[in-house]
Parts: sequence; structure tokens; C-alpha cells
Amino acid sequence: MGGRNVTPYTWGRNVTPYTCGVLIAAVVIGLVTAYYFGLRSGGIAAAVAGGLFLAAMVMPGRALTIYALVGVGLVVVLALGPRYGRPGARANLLKLVRRMIGQLWRKLR
Repeated sequence: MGGRNVTPYTWGRNVTPYTCGVLIAAVVIGLVTAYYFGLRSGGIAAAVAGGLFLAAMVMPGRALTIYALVGVGLVVVLALGPRYGRPGARANLLKLVRRMIGQLWRKLR
């Protein structure tokens, strides 16, 4: 290893805990957006958040502004998601879960 300090977070040569943290944050933003607005919107939101986090790594002077922008965007999704989200997707998921529970209940009787 050449005397490098290897922690469980370092998968490669330039991966730091910060990099892992921003990747996880981008994925969480994508999942929250996908929950309310569908998979396509969630994927776009995750990609945009990842790009913004990458820009924050390249421009450390603007990092706080970028983090605030991402935070405001997440708050907007959380505030408007229940009101304007796609109810059809959640309703279909709820129907599927109810049907699976009903089938399981019938098998257990």
C-alpha cells in the first residue's frame, strides 16, 4: 500500500468519506423525488444533485451556496410532493400491497 492510511471508506485512490457522503446524499435526493414524482424525475434529480456536488468539490468557494441550493430544492420537493405528486403511482403501489397481503392472508387461512 506504500504507507497510505487505508480506511474502510477508501475504495479507490481518490475516494474520501466526503465523496461517499455526497454520493449518498445525491441518491437520497433522487429517491425522495422518485417517491413523489416518479422514477424519471428522481433520476434527473439525483444526476443534477450529483453534478452540483461535483461542482462544489471543484469550486470550494461556492460550496456553501451550492449546498444551500440543494437543501432548498429538497425542502421544496418535500413540501410540494404530497400536494402535487403523482397519486396514480402511489395508488397503484398501495393496490399491489393490498392484493399481496390479501393473497398471503388467504394462504394462511
